[in-house]
Amino acid sequence: MTKINPYQKTPCVGRCSTVYGDPICRGCKRFINEVSFWNQLQIEQKTAIWQRLERLADRIIPQFVEILDTDQLQKFLEQHAIRYPAHLSPTSWALHCIENFPVEIQKISQAGMKLKVTEIGTTKELKLALQKAIYTLSLAEKERHAQHGLI
Repeated sequence: MTKINPYQKTPCVGRCSTVYGDPICRGCKRFINEVSFWNQLQIEQKTAIWQRLERLADRIIPQFVEILDTDQLQKFLEQHAIRYPAHLSPTSWALHCIENFPVEIQKISQAGMKLKVTEIGTTKELKLALQKAIYTLSLAEKERHAQHGLI
């Protein structure tokens, strides 16, 4: 049995916003051209996209939550059947966990995390704050890529 390279799999989470005209998918965080041409990309290109998504999570997640226990986070994800990129860093797992968080924010400790931003009081507020920060950072990166002819 041949094992599939985890970078070969699509980052798609089934909530694509590029169909509504967004230049960056609010679900998987890929640029529209990455979504459109995923199946035509070489493994090196797919790996680079996955790594960019990981760096994005690594930059944003620590601003909002502290990961206290990665084993507990992974167990929570699996118990709640939340898809997450196991081949990436725990900050990427945390992002997927929060975006699909099934309980109120006060129970975030059940996922091995601690909220760092006191102004956020609900799961919805945390999701919106994360989404805004990620989208803003992604747009800036997309503009840098365009300036250097990378897209």
